[in-house]
Amino acid sequence: MKKFCIAKKMSFLTSCAFLLILFLVGSYLLIPPLFFVDELFTNDDSFRSFMQSIDWRYKANAQAPAATWNTSEGGRYLYGRYHTPLPNMNTHDINPLQRLLQLKTWCWTSAVTSTKLFGMAIMSFHYVAHVVFYSYDVTTNTSLQQMSEVPGAVLFPGTALFSEGPGEDKGCTTWSLKHKMRLCYDAQKNEFSADLQAVFPGSVPANVSFAFSMSGDVLSVVYPLGPRRPTMTTKAVAKKVFRALSFPGWNEKTALEEPIYGMLDYSRTLGKRLTVWKWFAASFTDVASSGAQTPCGLQLTAEYYVDASGASLESFVSVNGVVTPISCPVIYREDDGGNRGKWTITAPCVGLTVTFLRGGQIPGNVNYGIIQASLYHMWGKAKIEFTVVGTTYRTESVPAVLEDHHSLW
Repeated sequence: MKKFCIAKKMSFLTSCAFLLILFLVGSYLLIPPLFFVDELFTNDDSFRSFMQSIDWRYKANAQAPAATWNTSEGGRYLYGRYHTPLPNMNTHDINPLQRLLQLKTWCWTSAVTSTKLFGMAIMSFHYVAHVVFYSYDVTTNTSLQQMSEVPGAVLFPGTALFSEGPGEDKGCTTWSLKHKMRLCYDAQKNEFSADLQAVFPGSVPANVSFAFSMSGDVLSVVYPLGPRRPTMTTKAVAKKVFRALSFPGWNEKTALEEPIYGMLDYSRTLGKRLTVWKWFAASFTDVASSGAQTPCGLQLTAEYYVDASGASLESFVSVNGVVTPISCPVIYREDDGGNRGKWTITAPCVGLTVTFLRGGQIPGNVNYGIIQASLYHMWGKAKIEFTVVGTTYRTESVPAVLEDHHSLW
């Protein structure tokens, strides 16, 4: 009787959350072997054989498919690398457990100058969702940051709403709980826009709005974790922002004095239980001795989207809107005794050297027993140098972002 009374007093949401945890535990321990039919590669040989069947060349003018899952010929994923954004990161008909436990989506974007950076992201894993945003100033090494987490996000429809593709409100990723964030890709105009209405701690307003064209090269990848287990991404750097910005430390004069660049990482995956990656992103203006100014950018990935040689298929540099994939492994070295405060990144095939000094971070740690994640999303100051077609591009100091991720999810 006493137990019955206690249970009766529990709130509806608490009861739902408790049942969800039991459901997740049972699903992971008992149900996946029966219902998760879209398996990972069983061994290295099957992975290599499948990878060799795909044309991974970043061919000139290779246009992204209208949808990543092609229903013809019995259905298949259009694995490969493309120059244009993926307009529809759809999947085959996955079962409800796969949708809840495997399907993960995140969208990160940033606006950056030579001294300032504003970044924001929405991440949804169905059983938990996060929204983050931050502002960083290299000259003062100061930042503002905010993160909100919603455990059991599946119980709160509309908290983090992701789209598979463009269309009327279908091309927007939105967050609606407490902070209002809207990240949209307009396929007709080939433009990406970001809008935020929120506050930092201390009641500092964070009302942000910017947009940039996705013209020129981007790097889009559809990659197999198994024959029917895709991970999909569209990445962009050094895209000139054309909509005025309004947030702390920025004003219209900033846009007149120097370019503001937009960056993007939009990804969906039917992810592995164990997922590890390191990732870096930056955009800057190279100034040659002649005074010529060239927009440059890069996104560097290690331990994810790798080919048989260990090189990540999503690492690239961009010069004046032209993307060059990095064909060798990108090496991350942590130089701060495990504190993640200083990093060196190299890739010899493009003469790449990056040194990164952390200015701030949001540690996104999740621990729900069988579900654990360690996601250190850092921003700071970077010195960058790389060579493309015999020309070296460099910057001594620019705001940049680095992520160190390890999850059992």
